[in-house]
This record gives sequence, structure tokens and C-alpha cells, in this order.
Amino acid sequence: MSHGLSIDTDYIANNIQTYIDDGIFFDTFEEDIISETLAKTSLNSQNFITLLTQGKLKYSSYKLFNCVRKCSICIGSFDEAIQILESYKSYFKLESANGLIEYLKQFRSEHVSDSNEVTKLQTKIEKLETNLQKIKDENHQYKNEISSKNKENIQLNRSINKFQEITKLLNTDDFESAYKFLKELST
Repeated sequence: MSHGLSIDTDYIANNIQTYIDDGIFFDTFEEDIISETLAKTSLNSQNFITLLTQGKLKYSSYKLFNCVRKCSICIGSFDEAIQILESYKSYFKLESANGLIEYLKQFRSEHVSDSNEVTKLQTKIEKLETNLQKIKDENHQYKNEISSKNKENIQLNRSINKFQEITKLLNTDDFESAYKFLKELST
């Protein structure tokens, strides 16, 4: 590039996706502009790997590393972290990434099974909570039925008591008591 020309690396960084999609980023700019632009860029893992693939066609591992070393990468999962480390190993010949890759793979496999267990336990808890709510609802319904039956029993006991009183009065000659009882019933 010409030294008199000012290049807006902020603009390039904000529009880097277009350059990556078109596969022209490394063909369009010099190493210093690429490095400065990538220092202002945050790429997802897939775009970063695509960028490395495109850069490897033009630059050696050493030059490519110097271009991308300040680029920020957004990692969303263990798989993406492993992919980035595998790309480092492949494109930059970083054999030291092997230990990290193996550790992350082991960690992921252990925690995936833990996650599955947690999911199963959460499902079990949800079922138990649903069953508990059903039992509470049934219990409430039974309490209402018991309360209703208790009220009926009280009414029946009152009726029985009145019939017993009537039966007693039928067997007696006490007109005054019979009259008083019938008067109470009518009110």
C-alpha cells in the first residue's frame, strides 16, 4: 500500500465479515494493516478458523501468527475451544496445544455425563413436584368432602335427636312438654 494513503482499520474491522465471506481479506491488505485490523476485531470461532484457512494460503505459519495473534475470539462452547486449539496446532504447528485439547475433551466428556445426570434429576424433580401438587389437590378435595360430610353428620345427629325427642314425647302424657317441643320445632 502507498504510504500517503490512510486506511481506516476501524471500518475494516467493523466490516470484516464481508472480506471473510468473499475470501479477499489477506489479498486486499498488507500484514501491518491485517494485524492492526484484527487487533480491533472480535470473531466467532467459525469465522476465525475460516480466516486462518484463507491466511494460510498466502502466509507462512510465522507470518500468519503475527497477523492474527491479537485477534479476539468469542468462544461459546467446549467444542469451539477445542476447534480453535486444533486450528492453532494445525496452522501454527503448536504441538503444545495437544495437552490442552486432551484436557478439554476429557473435561467435556466428564461434564457432559454430569449434565445428563443433572437433566435426569431435574426431570425427576419436576415429576415429583407434579405428583406432590396432585396429592395436595386431592388432599384439599378430601378435606372439603370431609367438612361437607361433617356438616351433614351434624344435621343428621340433630334430626336423630329431634326424632328421639318426638319418640319420647309419644310415650308420655306430658302435653305441656310436647307443646313446647313442637313450638321450638316451628321456629
